Amino acid sequence: GAILWRPLLNSLFWNLNSYDSTASYAAEVRDPGYVLPRSLMWGMVFMTLGYILPILVAIGATDSRPEDWVDGYLTTAAEEIGGEWLGAWVVFAAGVSNIALFEAELSADAFQ
Repeated sequence: GAILWRPLLNSLFWNLNSYDSTASYAAEVRDPGYVLPRSLMWGMVFMTLGYILPILVAIGATDSRPEDWVDGYLTTAAEEIGGEWLGAWVVFAAGVSNIALFEAELSADAFQ
């Protein structure tokens, strides 16, 4: 079980990529010195919960082994926990999340 640093850092970079675009929008926000630090803090809290809670539920509610955790296993765990409908919702939510990441990056790049 060694940590695969390259995929880990690549995933972190991709998923945290929008935080560097905050400066692009600072002029559009009233009182950015007050609003931006708080919004970034709450964004980090919700992002952390969004990653940790589903994984904790999947680990606690299934009898999975570490080698079971391959690409797409969260969908498999969701199907084990709640049935096919929950697995379908996990796939749908992942698709919407990827579209949102793309749109946020596209908007930030176009705004600069």
